Amino acid sequence: MNNKEKLTLLAEQADRKAQLTVELATLTEQRRSAFHYADTCKAALAKETSDVEKLDGKSLANLFYTVTGRMDQKRVSEIAEADTARERYELAQAHANELASRVAEMEAELSCLGDCDKDLELLLADMTAETLKRGGETADQVAGITERIRRNTAEAAELGNLVVIGRRLLAQTDEMIPFLQSELEYDRSAPTVRRGAFERTLTNKAISDHLRRKEDQVSSLVALARIFRTDLVDLPPVGRLQILQNTFKGTHRESNCDQLEAAISELEGLRRTVERSVAKLERIQPLRADAADRAKRDLIETLVRIRR
Repeated sequence: MNNKEKLTLLAEQADRKAQLTVELATLTEQRRSAFHYADTCKAALAKETSDVEKLDGKSLANLFYTVTGRMDQKRVSEIAEADTARERYELAQAHANELASRVAEMEAELSCLGDCDKDLELLLADMTAETLKRGGETADQVAGITERIRRNTAEAAELGNLVVIGRRLLAQTDEMIPFLQSELEYDRSAPTVRRGAFERTLTNKAISDHLRRKEDQVSSLVALARIFRTDLVDLPPVGRLQILQNTFKGTHRESNCDQLEAAISELEGLRRTVERSVAKLERIQPLRADAADRAKRDLIETLVRIRR
């Protein structure tokens, strides 16, 4: 088998491996749910069977239905319910077993495919380098395709990292917003010191201590916001988060309640923006990854067509 034939075969195997990996993850979860449902059906069958056995044995149920003359009617009803439960359990167990068999078959096929994807990358790199070394029109074409692969792969990785950072930002705002709201409500219900007609200040020591303990988390949130900011993300200037940092600085004994309200508003706005941006990034990232995959297929086809 020459390199062209090997490249074609490895490409087919790598595609199959990628497909199996996705399908296997889904099927494995379906198998787990199916066995859980089968166990539930089994427990229901055990209960219905026990009810029939109680009617046939020495039990209060047996005595009650015998005395009232309703034993035959009740026994027919309980047996019917037990039969229905048995049929439901057998179907559920058969379905779970079928899924388990399919999972085993997929796992065996994956095992046979081995490291075909890694072998493909190595052979592809060798054949690409050889073509570029020879130069010419084909080499220029291969160089262009290689750059498309590199660019789209890098962008897909960067977008994936931004999604992770964005989700960390969301998690942090989800923790901070309720905290700030609870502190504001606590302050409103506590005695306050009036400084002028409308000014209220946070004088409660418990609130100050809580805010100080959160100060490092705010710095981390602002740092994440700086990383998350890109041309693809409609994030407000990070400087707007300064009001949030200011709320947490110093002794906090002079922090105005209006500052706390503004910080909450700023965080809520940040959360809405980040949520929209993460959704946008999650739509774009797979497109970049698909573009890289298409470029790789173009490269394989180009290398296979080259005449020696």
